[in-house]
Formats: sequence, C-alpha cells, structure tokens
Amino acid sequence: MTWEQVFERVYPDAPGYLIPLGSFTPSRSMDGPASASMYLAIEFTAKASVSSTLRLYPAQPIAAVGYTQYRRGAAFVTVSPCAGDFRAPDPASSDPFVKNCRAVLNGGTLVFGNLEGAGAHYCQLTPGATYYLNVVMAPPTALDGVTSSCEDGLDRCEINAQPVAE
Repeated sequence: MTWEQVFERVYPDAPGYLIPLGSFTPSRSMDGPASASMYLAIEFTAKASVSSTLRLYPAQPIAAVGYTQYRRGAAFVTVSPCAGDFRAPDPASSDPFVKNCRAVLNGGTLVFGNLEGAGAHYCQLTPGATYYLNVVMAPPTALDGVTSSCEDGLDRCEINAQPVAE
C-alpha cells in the first residue's frame, strides 16, 4: 500500500485523527485478514530536511475511518528500503536500518527522515529514495505466519498511528 492509501495524505502528512494499522488496514474492514498471516508495507518517498515521528497508541475506536471496535496488539515496526524487512533489531549492527530503524511498540514512537546533524540513533533516509514503513502484529522472534501479538487470543488486531512531520 502507499502512504496516501493508508494515511490519506501525501508523505509526510497525515490526518488529524489516529489511523488503525493492522488487520483493518487493507480493506478498511473489521473483517480484514488474520494478523498472524499478514503484514503492511507502506511505501513512501523520503524528502529532504523532513523528519517524521510515528506515534503509536493502543487500539481504540476511530469513527472517522469506520474503525468501530478496538482489538489491541503490539506492533513490530520497521523503516527500510525493502518491503517486508522484519530483521530483528540489533543495536550493535553496522546496518543502520537494523540498528536504528525498528521497534516493537504498543505505544511510543519511531523517528525517521532526513535531517543533517541528527543523532547517532536517528533513522536517516536518503531524499528521493523509496522506503517502506513495515508493520506486523507479531513479535520479531516469531514471524512464522501463525503467531500474532493480538491481546486476549484475538485473530485480528491493530495499533493506532499518528505520523507527525517535523
């Protein structure tokens, strides 16, 4: 999917309300695919001098997009030049995408973009290059198509997202 399809705006913008990421996202339906058997690869093109903070929150109903229930789970989120890149985080890696561009979250933030002089732990992107915001509702140690991070034994779950350009 593209950034525009998911967040309803051109990267790095997003609407003022939260967007559910997970089983609901592909068809904007509560009957979306089971979380353990799917992931999202949200394509975007990096821009110069733009930083994005992806703020994630536990799932809650969002009337603006027809998300009527909440089905909570934890998301493994990565930014990568490759769709579906779910290599485990490794703070000692020489690969900046493995070192700085992934997190397991049920709330919190992931910061990425293109800023000169950004800190050593910033997910630095090249302007004009294509990247993917990858989201899976499973722990990085159990990406087996069977295991999900959905709470209460649910088959489908989401996390709510709010990208903020800075």
